[in-house]
Amino acid sequence: MVLPTIPESTSISCVTKPSPQTSSSPSDLPLDPLIYKFESFINDRLREDLRIINKRQEAIHVQVHSYNELKSFILEVKSDSFGAGKSIKTQIDMGCNFYMRCTIPQTDKIIVFIGLGLYMEFSLQEALIFIEKRCKYLDQCLEKLSEQACSIKAHIKVMLNTLGYIQGIGPDG
Repeated sequence: MVLPTIPESTSISCVTKPSPQTSSSPSDLPLDPLIYKFESFINDRLREDLRIINKRQEAIHVQVHSYNELKSFILEVKSDSFGAGKSIKTQIDMGCNFYMRCTIPQTDKIIVFIGLGLYMEFSLQEALIFIEKRCKYLDQCLEKLSEQACSIKAHIKVMLNTLGYIQGIGPDG
């Protein structure tokens, strides 16, 4: 079952917190605090959790993309176009699309980021094996985050339907 995406910027404000000057009928008074609690929970907790999960997913996608670029670079270096163990002149992205020329003196080993701020020197074949395993792990993390996001979206939908039921609006709004 695919749930519709709920934009982060959309906030729910069906009922504002009652002000002391507002007079309400006696039947409305017990529902206003309950509705306000539902709205607060949806906007402050569930949508915030969904935003955090989306940020984590985006960060993992960036890592997977970086590993895929590294994998393609390693495969290019291993190909016969460069030759094994020869030096390579290239440009390195230093960040913000600022490139510097560099010379790689030996192409038989490579230093790879392995996580937690640590780097490790691998042979090209070992690096390819590590990249495959790391990408599989990151894909599993993405699947778990997607499941959590779907669960949160389902909770939001249930809460919105409950709010509609309490207010007498109905499930379609």
